[in-house]
Amino acid sequence: MPKSRGLVIVTVVALIAISIVLRCWHVDRPQDYMFDEVYYAKDAQTIVDGRVGPNAKKSSWEPGDEVSWPHPEAGKFAIALGILLAGDRPVGWRLACVVAGVVLLCCIYPLARRLGLPRPWALAALLMAAADPLNLLQSRIATLDVFVAMWTVVCILFALRYAQERRSLWLLMSGLAGGLALATKWSGALALVAAAAMVLLAPRLAGRAPEGDAPATAEEKRRPEPPSLTDDPPPDGEAGGRASSWRALAGGALLAFVCLVAVPLVVYL
Repeated sequence: MPKSRGLVIVTVVALIAISIVLRCWHVDRPQDYMFDEVYYAKDAQTIVDGRVGPNAKKSSWEPGDEVSWPHPEAGKFAIALGILLAGDRPVGWRLACVVAGVVLLCCIYPLARRLGLPRPWALAALLMAAADPLNLLQSRIATLDVFVAMWTVVCILFALRYAQERRSLWLLMSGLAGGLALATKWSGALALVAAAAMVLLAPRLAGRAPEGDAPATAEEKRRPEPPSLTDDPPPDGEAGGRASSWRALAGGALLAFVCLVAVPLVVYL
């Protein structure tokens, strides 16, 4: 397996390129709805046509012409975007799912590196994900599962970056991705549970940042480490220091609540 950075980049790009080809090859076949496309592709076209919401000819609580109404709308909006771009035909139904599958694969290598795997093993993880038949299948049909998987991986990757770099922006991005996973299927809430676990385990995960791929800048080296939610306050010392520590912990808890609870709920609603 390649170890030099340049060769690793070439290998990653090659694997992603091959994956794109495999996901796009004859993606317009079959020409008819396949599996649950009969629900989600049809409902995406319903969204494009504006035939959603209460139907005055029926009871006010009935959801218009949409048939997959038990699921949230984010995944169907993505499929509808593909239909707007490529038309109400097989390529249009499946275009967004192809993109989601490729984005998921693009996250595998950096996620593996940030979990502490060396370059050869991170490449092996990418190779296995790219060759996974279920991943390939879900990237070629217009269903919701590939969107849940993509947003879950993105959510976890951003949460891991926050745990290792302690930048609030990454936690906010994690909450946005988790909210989109939840807004695709309710099972996407598990992504937020994983992100919260990473925030709690931040001190242990901080030492797993990849070495050599993204060296710390001088500013990052000078930046003091903010206390984790799991840090204990100092046992001794001045009252001002203890109060400052508690305020920092409360601020961290508030940040986690806003990013991993409030923001996802806003995205969902």
